[in-house]
Amino acid sequence: MDETPQPKIDQRRRRPALACVSCRRSKIRCDRKQPCGACVRSRHKTCVFETLRRPTSRRSGIASTADPSRTAEAERRSDLGPVTPASSVPTTNDRDHVSPLREPESTNPDVQLLDANGVLKRLFHLERRLDESTAAREPPERSDQRIPRFDGQVIESYLAADIHAMSRGVISKTRYFGQSHWMNGIFKSMLELFEHQSKDAKSEAMAVLSRCKTLARSIKAQRNPGIINKFGANVPSRDVADKLVDSYLRTTETVFRVLHVPSFKRDYEQYWAAPDTAGLPFVIQLQLVMAIGSTIYDDCFSMRKSAVQWVTEAQYWLLGPPAKGKLTIIGLQIMILLAIARETASVGGDLVWIHVGSLLRSAFYMGLHRDPSRLPKMSRLDGEIRRRLWNTILELELKTSVDSGGFPTISPEISDTRAPADVDDEDLMTEDEAKDAGASERFTDMSVALAVRESFRERLAIYQMLNATPFRGTYDDTIRLHRRFTTTFKALMNRLKNYPALGRQPTSFQCRMVEVMARRCLMGLHLPYLGSGLKDPAFSFSRKVVTESAVKMYYLVFPSANNLNSSLPLVTSGDDLEVLSTEGDDLSRFAVCAAGFWRLLASQSSMIVTLELQTIVQEDESLGPPMPRPDLLNILRHSLPYYLSRIKAGETNVKGYLFTTALAAHVQALLDGLTGQKVIEPILTAAIKTERTCFELLKQQFVSTEYPDAGSSDAQFDWDSLMTTNEEWDNSMMTSLYEVASVDGFLGPNDFPDGFPTIELETISLAKLLIDNDTVEQDRIFEVCKGRGFFYLDLAGCEAGATIVKGAGQAAAAAEDVFQLPLDEKMTYRLQGGSLDGYKATGDTYTDKAGTKDTAEFFNVGKNEMIIPDDQMQKRWPQVIKAAKPFFRDYIVTAHSIGLSILGILANRLGVDPAEFNSRHRIEEQSGDHVRLTRGPPREKEELPEIQTPSHTDFGTITLLMNWLGGLQVWSESSRKAQLLNHEPDVPGEWLWVRPKKGCAIINLGDAAVKFTNGVLCAGRHRVIPAPGIQGKYPRYSVVYFVRPENKCIMKQLRGPGIPDGPEEGQEITAGEWIKQQAAGLGIQFKK
Repeated sequence: MDETPQPKIDQRRRRPALACVSCRRSKIRCDRKQPCGACVRSRHKTCVFETLRRPTSRRSGIASTADPSRTAEAERRSDLGPVTPASSVPTTNDRDHVSPLREPESTNPDVQLLDANGVLKRLFHLERRLDESTAAREPPERSDQRIPRFDGQVIESYLAADIHAMSRGVISKTRYFGQSHWMNGIFKSMLELFEHQSKDAKSEAMAVLSRCKTLARSIKAQRNPGIINKFGANVPSRDVADKLVDSYLRTTETVFRVLHVPSFKRDYEQYWAAPDTAGLPFVIQLQLVMAIGSTIYDDCFSMRKSAVQWVTEAQYWLLGPPAKGKLTIIGLQIMILLAIARETASVGGDLVWIHVGSLLRSAFYMGLHRDPSRLPKMSRLDGEIRRRLWNTILELELKTSVDSGGFPTISPEISDTRAPADVDDEDLMTEDEAKDAGASERFTDMSVALAVRESFRERLAIYQMLNATPFRGTYDDTIRLHRRFTTTFKALMNRLKNYPALGRQPTSFQCRMVEVMARRCLMGLHLPYLGSGLKDPAFSFSRKVVTESAVKMYYLVFPSANNLNSSLPLVTSGDDLEVLSTEGDDLSRFAVCAAGFWRLLASQSSMIVTLELQTIVQEDESLGPPMPRPDLLNILRHSLPYYLSRIKAGETNVKGYLFTTALAAHVQALLDGLTGQKVIEPILTAAIKTERTCFELLKQQFVSTEYPDAGSSDAQFDWDSLMTTNEEWDNSMMTSLYEVASVDGFLGPNDFPDGFPTIELETISLAKLLIDNDTVEQDRIFEVCKGRGFFYLDLAGCEAGATIVKGAGQAAAAAEDVFQLPLDEKMTYRLQGGSLDGYKATGDTYTDKAGTKDTAEFFNVGKNEMIIPDDQMQKRWPQVIKAAKPFFRDYIVTAHSIGLSILGILANRLGVDPAEFNSRHRIEEQSGDHVRLTRGPPREKEELPEIQTPSHTDFGTITLLMNWLGGLQVWSESSRKAQLLNHEPDVPGEWLWVRPKKGCAIINLGDAAVKFTNGVLCAGRHRVIPAPGIQGKYPRYSVVYFVRPENKCIMKQLRGPGIPDGPEEGQEITAGEWIKQQAAGLGIQFKK
């Protein structure tokens, strides 16, 4: 018999507490309501019924969250699994709502002895859970009780009391932002200051803001370089280029390693020795390096226009054929540099995460996720460059996903690539690795990048928890990740501080950059709980972490903020403010001149500090004046000239400056003892002054960009005419200031009704076509185009698709404004002179041979007008179209590129050189291409049809349609004849509905494709009627882009092995005449 003494087991039943925590502490009777009566009378903000806590053994490693400052040793003992918290993995069992902190299974004999009484333990758990679930289902006795408001979910925890889990994602237009996105740092209380102003049609604040936004769009349009016809034609002089390159190499390159600097400098010298002989990839690479360096060239970003030009050239180079030719090391370096440059120069910086996704897949395609030691033998330099690039790509994927508020799609397990060697670039020029001994003890070219890498797993776990969908993280997870991250952070900071004094040392920029990235991560971890921390002491630790992180970040970015005169007023008008001097500091210049991540470093910090100041002053209950922290006041004083400097450096977004000024005025009013309605007047006064200052600065930008020699005088410009808008004033402040809206609001319900005959179209992935070069997908699209000529194009997973989705929503919003114009005004833009650009009114098209009029109106926005500079435009356009020209240009260029890519695939399958198709559809040549904005009215009758667009096949080659409601019908059989319009199908069949598919465009071929291929490809016959069911009660909007042959193109068939020979045509006809004949056949009435 085993004589080992048995440990004593506590067999008490330990029922759940019958009183809330507050009543138990006060030792008073609790009525067990939610909240209880005692808590209501005592005005407690929380009333929690604490569930039983299991006794925590030393082996369990489960730490209490009550003391966040406990040492990390206990946390390391509780490290039970991977960095990613278990709560981020969705489950379907009963443990979904249990805290992910679980005790590990142990083989310790003592623990096994404890498990001998497992029946009692299971009974204990079942009894407790039954009691709690029964209580949770009991309805409240009073429906009018005031329940403390909490912006999140309450999740049961068997280790502690109820745990508050935050879930605060935001929809902005067509995009979703998770909790790490900066918009979630802007709380509703900031917007409520101006809410009533947005309802007032006579509000000066809203009127000036609208003028600023309109002028900002014009400035952005001016900066767009348009179509790129030649690469490398804008390289500056050698002196300027040297400064730009040095600016990049001493800053960004040291943190995100991309180049082997000695090799780059060698190629750089060769370029200046013989510029005409340099390879185009190096020229693109050099221009991107200069684009990033130009951000910190001076305090006013004087080379912004050149930076935008260089970034645009790189984008065109990457889009050009051949795609596989870009899958090289220098191609990857260009993609990385492009991601960084787009963000710094603000060229589509909010979509960089999509570009980085393509970059990540390209790296996988090239095998960078496998360590070079597992690949065929290569030189030491090549192997280390691959490791460095992979490390940088992972960092960019994490950073850009955070900036976008998206879920990071990576994990440490996706790769076996080792960390790069901690050596200088020069050391890689030799194969002798013996010289590397002891390199990690000295500061090298890789030391900063490796220091950032040390915290990668912790940062990844934090952002995966924050942006998981659905969000299942708890405050336990937040504290656990906080401890783990701070341990790693302290270690890497000590490493940077303790390099030998006689050797190289990290620069101020490098040390501050590493710390800023860490502080930002900590702030993001606790930011979801800031709103509750301002009201509930239970989350005061998160409030402290967020505020202190914001303060330290701001002072890291702007050390000069410490030296401000504390006697300066908080609110100063723009005329009295001085431009912020960065004193040549690189990190400060990035914050002033760059966009994206760099802008958020200071702007988000200042917003949080301002919110904390506002809360401190409002919470002060002393008899004397409030005494807020001087360091917070200094940041607020410093942030106003910071925002002003950004606008003078070319920033066109005035919202940050406006909000900060308004909040500063609010804080000053509270410090002055104002209350109630008396607070509103100084806030509006300060806001209007700021808006006027911003408008004058934007006017200067507009004049200096469009008319460089105009000087400071603006007497020759009719600003009132330029600023004319048709904006409604009944939008909320959230929509007016942050444009947090969705086109779904006026596009109607998304769900297509059941019970109607629909057609099942094939779905083709654009990402597989453009990025993966998937031959199976290419074969599928060829068969579809031979068979029906209609298919869905899935736009997910690539940047071009995201541009189409976003642009279609913007175009639909513009269409609503256009069609709301008075009819007399719209008729001034009527189609005329044979041109297809302009407005077509309802009834201008015949729907049948009997001459029945159509019921839809459309507005054609011509390609050739949108892609050229404003001063070269030949036609008159509504103001809303002119203001939206930048995104129309992007939409047109992207849609045209997608169309040509599809035609190129079809050409290859037909045995035709894709250049033949391209030569007939050059974007810069005159053609009938346009974006068509269409509005069909709601259904007036229940019976079908009320034809909005008659039965037809498209005139052009390929069409890209974005629509949100049903209404499109296709004939079940396709046409293989290219002929003038016939209202009746030429083959038997039936009309079938096309169900709109979210995230997909609808693609169809036109008559030109049929004619070019002698009937091998098919054009799908279709028509548009009002949507069925409840969707028919809404107006139907659609956005269509037509890719048509150039006007001078002769409409002859192509020659190739896959195209049968056809009869020679007696009379040649140009595409321009072809389109006119087709339009006339449709019955479109042109104004003479």
